[in-house]
Amino acid sequence: MSVLEFGGEYRYLSNFSPSLFWWRNQRWPTVEHAYQASKNPDYKDLVLSVSSPAEAKHIGKHLSLISGWEDMKLDIMTSLVLAKFEQNEDLGGSLMEIKGIIEEGNHWHDTFWGVCHCDSCCDTGENWLGRILMDVRDHLIMAI
Repeated sequence: MSVLEFGGEYRYLSNFSPSLFWWRNQRWPTVEHAYQASKNPDYKDLVLSVSSPAEAKHIGKHLSLISGWEDMKLDIMTSLVLAKFEQNEDLGGSLMEIKGIIEEGNHWHDTFWGVCHCDSCCDTGENWLGRILMDVRDHLIMAI
């Protein structure tokens, strides 16, 4: 069973899905909040003050990035996704039940974190978020 998008019963895979977890001595409401705040820690409180992950993403788009961000963003995302699924056992259990490929399918042209299925992108993308989720799944399985 493969997952080709993070809707319906697989919404919990999304970084926008509510899932309280601790990371770097702070409790976060979503992975998206923590990821956006990581771009520039001077704005952590601002990012934490917004209620929705969409608002956090909007703020993150306008931040000046810390030095070396592009080189560290995959490691940060991996750390965040791992924290989310390790600390929320029900989510970790659900992730481990997925046996096939996990793809962050979208129609908004995100070809870095996912695979865009719009007519112009034609199912292209690096699927980094899907890859990270599959790595976290494997890590959780090995830890049993």
